[in-house]
Amino acid sequence: MVSFRIIVDSTIDFPPDLSVEVVPVHVYAGAVDLLDKRDFTHETLRDVLEKGVPLRTAAPSVKEWMRAVEAQDADSPVLIMTLGSSYSSAVQSARIAARMLAKNGYTIRVFDTETSSVGAGIFVERAVDLAERGAPLDRAYEELEKLLPRARLYLVVTDMESATRSGRIPRIVGKIGRLLDLHPIFHVVDARVHLWRTVRGIDAAVKAMLDVTRGQNNILVGEIGESAPARKIYAALRGTGKNVKLIPADPAIGAHFGWGSFGVAFFEDEQSPQ
Repeated sequence: MVSFRIIVDSTIDFPPDLSVEVVPVHVYAGAVDLLDKRDFTHETLRDVLEKGVPLRTAAPSVKEWMRAVEAQDADSPVLIMTLGSSYSSAVQSARIAARMLAKNGYTIRVFDTETSSVGAGIFVERAVDLAERGAPLDRAYEELEKLLPRARLYLVVTDMESATRSGRIPRIVGKIGRLLDLHPIFHVVDARVHLWRTVRGIDAAVKAMLDVTRGQNNILVGEIGESAPARKIYAALRGTGKNVKLIPADPAIGAHFGWGSFGVAFFEDEQSPQ
């Protein structure tokens, strides 16, 4: 019996064995509205990227959050966890839904992960652990807030064309990057996406990911579609005895970073056992 229920938006990537309710974001392929992970899958992503169809995403509506909460036991507190508010309105619509449902007796807290993909997934893992250990909702929320300064997410772009179309990198940089086999590495910190460094060649990107995870434990590795570099990182980390999981990253994230891109997430200074 858990002490509270957890609802997340679909851009958060977490191990599939966790008991979490997912509310899909909307992905617009041209003028077509698709529900993430339902209508918009990795196969859909690959198809529209190959065709050059413009993609954009939109957060769940207030009504969609409300329906997800109302499907839960009314006597059970609910924790809603969202993509970072700096680049999505998901947290705003969730907070409006929470205020409206509070009038009907629901107990809801909305947690802004300040990150995305597997970066948010490490918070979901911790929240599930707290719920299973019987932590009250307010105390669990406080524990998650304490982890915000320690959360780290690094994303490697392998598809420069998609990242250029989404505006993540300037068009001229994308053109040069494709010519020189350059791969931007983004770091999500302080609730913002920053360009951390650019490396030449995919092997250098893999090495950079292994370097940033050195000494850390409890790592999530995310891959958009099938990513040989992500699997290489996963195998290398597993070989050192770390607690590491390989997670298929949300296809909606692929709309911004492209097919084959990958990343790692962890809480800094969560040391590996000696």
